[in-house]
Amino acid sequence: MIKAWDEVTAVLSSISLFSYQARPNAGSRARDLFASERTFLSWLRTGLASITMGLAFGKLLGTVISKVVGALLISMGAFLIVYSGQHYYWNIYHIERGETIFDRLRSYIFVGFLSLIALSCFILLFVNTEGFLTR
Repeated sequence: MIKAWDEVTAVLSSISLFSYQARPNAGSRARDLFASERTFLSWLRTGLASITMGLAFGKLLGTVISKVVGALLISMGAFLIVYSGQHYYWNIYHIERGETIFDRLRSYIFVGFLSLIALSCFILLFVNTEGFLTR
């Protein structure tokens, strides 16, 4: 059984995504890696909170509009979780190469998406939705 486990770990270690690589801490490398990990975890928490809020909107309020807002929040949370994983590994790749990176386009897209959700929630506060889309 132990030999089989050793073979599995050897195969996983050969894939760079799963490999553990001890390297000297040159400059601020360790600090950058830990900061990137903290950021990744905060994105995950935000994504899970968004999914939770979406479920609460959709299930507790029960109107069609609240289900639409809930679906938007759940989709935003799912997007955040996928985006945070991709962005984390993208940052690690560039940190390992000694590069400084910042992608403004992704930030603008994300802020735009959040702004649309916030605007739709703000409008829903003042719109009379009684009987809207019901049969």
